[in-house]
Amino acid sequence: MNDRAWFVRRPRNLEALRALHPLDGERPFRVVAELFLAEMEFQNFLTDLAADRKFLERYAGLCAYGETPVCLLVRCEDDRNGILAVPGRDGFAEWAAFLDLEP
Repeated sequence: MNDRAWFVRRPRNLEALRALHPLDGERPFRVVAELFLAEMEFQNFLTDLAADRKFLERYAGLCAYGETPVCLLVRCEDDRNGILAVPGRDGFAEWAAFLDLEP
């Protein structure tokens, strides 16, 4: 697994996470939980990362953004890639990063 990612504060959608960025802006991270969503739910999440999500709210107490972000890895059941999310207590993705797990 790639051990570094570029985090975006309050991203709107997947395109915001996949934008070109300086490699020195990437930071190490730690995953505390991995959540698999059904394809339709995952696509809805990617389309509007700014919407409040109950599944993010449940993990907010485990995650934190700092020198090494502590994240939830959200993936689709049939996809290797995922979203690293640092949820706020209100169920929004406060910080997020695209994680490319393809070999």
